[in-house]
Amino acid sequence: MSWLAPLALTALVPLAGIIVLLYLLKLRRREMLVPSVFLWEQATDDVQANAPFQRLRASLLLLLQLLAIALLVTALAAPFVMARRLSGRTSVVVVDTSASMSAVEAGGSRFEQARRAASELIGSMSGRDEMALIECADRARVIVPLTGRRRELQSALGRLEPTDCPGTIRDGVLLAMSLAASRSDATVYVVSDGAFGAVGQVAGTAQVRFVGVGEGADNVALLAFEASRPPGAEEHQVFVRVRNFADAARECVLSIYHEDELLDARKLTLKAGETHGASYAAEIGEAGLLRAGVCVGGAAAIAVGIAGWAGEPVSGTGAAGAAGGGDLQDCGAGCLAGRGGVRRT
Repeated sequence: MSWLAPLALTALVPLAGIIVLLYLLKLRRREMLVPSVFLWEQATDDVQANAPFQRLRASLLLLLQLLAIALLVTALAAPFVMARRLSGRTSVVVVDTSASMSAVEAGGSRFEQARRAASELIGSMSGRDEMALIECADRARVIVPLTGRRRELQSALGRLEPTDCPGTIRDGVLLAMSLAASRSDATVYVVSDGAFGAVGQVAGTAQVRFVGVGEGADNVALLAFEASRPPGAEEHQVFVRVRNFADAARECVLSIYHEDELLDARKLTLKAGETHGASYAAEIGEAGLLRAGVCVGGAAAIAVGIAGWAGEPVSGTGAAGAAGGGDLQDCGAGCLAGRGGVRRT
């Protein structure tokens, strides 16, 4: 046992001495005439004594007062005991929110599958476990630091949404390792579709486990989107690049939007592993958001790519994609001819 304020204990002896001294001192009584002292023999003995002090007698009140003083002084000294807490599991969940997580499959979008997997990890926590939540897209950030509050983790997980940015899973793993560095036997869970490059060696003692979602590379993805208007030109130059990650040829619809207006939708047939690039010239009268989308097997499979404002040059890369099967008419395949002043260049 240790003490935060050990000097407070030095007050115990003088305080206890004062209480005992009060019991040793004789009381100064008033003289009164009484008919008999038969019942007051003890008081008569005290009066007859000449010494200023009397013999200390056993007294329950004295013991209680001394005990109260001892407890008060002990509390002021603030005793404490160093002990090891019974620790539970420490987990860090890295959720991939990059553009490829927007791909739609039979079980819903990959991000919805990832959310369910992360929710199951949170639900498996016991009362002594602690967990942190990290979002990883173009950069990694801590959403919830290490905590044992499952409700807070579930609430933060429910607010996450997929982005249109490429993923940097390595940054997420490095951040997770730093959070778990002070914990022994920690585990880092990476919930992702695996659409990222090699992570390489990562320093740290925590175990890294991959929780995969999606069906691998069976995906048609929007890799890049760029829109600009050269000085003095009346038309916007739009460039889009699409790739088929599937092992077989896939049909898809590539669409260009200005705000919510469909400018162009073209049916593409891509061989396995083929990358297709297309450029368009678009006459746009008003400023607004330009979007590119690739669709496979129905409107529910549309994935939005990199976007920018008409009238300003924008560019970017991503991996927004869609996977599925169905009637391409649902994706606007009936609008395969150019609309709204859009022509292919």
